[in-house]
Amino acid sequence: MRLSLILTGILIIFMSIIVSSSQFNLNVNAITNVNNTYFSIIIPNNWTYAEHSKMGMSMGESHGNGSVNLVALAPADFAKALVVNENNDSPYGKMFNGGAYSTLRLDTDYPNKNSTLDDYAKYRINSIIPGINLTSQQNTIVGNEKAIRIDGNGLNKLKNLNYVAYLVLHDKVPYYLEYIANTKDFQKYLPQFEQMIKTFKFVK
Repeated sequence: MRLSLILTGILIIFMSIIVSSSQFNLNVNAITNVNNTYFSIIIPNNWTYAEHSKMGMSMGESHGNGSVNLVALAPADFAKALVVNENNDSPYGKMFNGGAYSTLRLDTDYPNKNSTLDDYAKYRINSIIPGINLTSQQNTIVGNEKAIRIDGNGLNKLKNLNYVAYLVLHDKVPYYLEYIANTKDFQKYLPQFEQMIKTFKFVK
């Protein structure tokens, strides 16, 4: 009897390990590997994305011809943030009541050549992020390159948004990787964004 109970217990543990392993593999495999001329990124299946050829960072220029150099992402529940209408509405305004949005892009607006990472960070902080209240800045690594992470909250009149961006240079070319979310959704999707950043690789 005791032997039977022991064998039953071992069987239950073994089956639990198998079930856990299959669930883990399912989560790992439920991803999309997005590649373009400049970088690659692994995206989980609960996010949707759109690829663009972008000549500059203004929202009105998010579509164009040429090599893809921008990937816009949003959790599937907030895919409307990726829809660009004829008015070129900013995705940030669509997150007034909730949502999250990310862009990973080659920063073609940056005018300086052969710049340093610090100079690029100063330029971006002073130009594209003037309406954000910066709360922290720290050095880190993205795609095996030195990078600067900045955190903040508020975006001009949209005070209920939180913000994370990574600024990085690769072969002296700047890249801008951002995540913006409504305060109530920020922490929910931040770990997924951080995991995507860990998979970010430069192609060239």
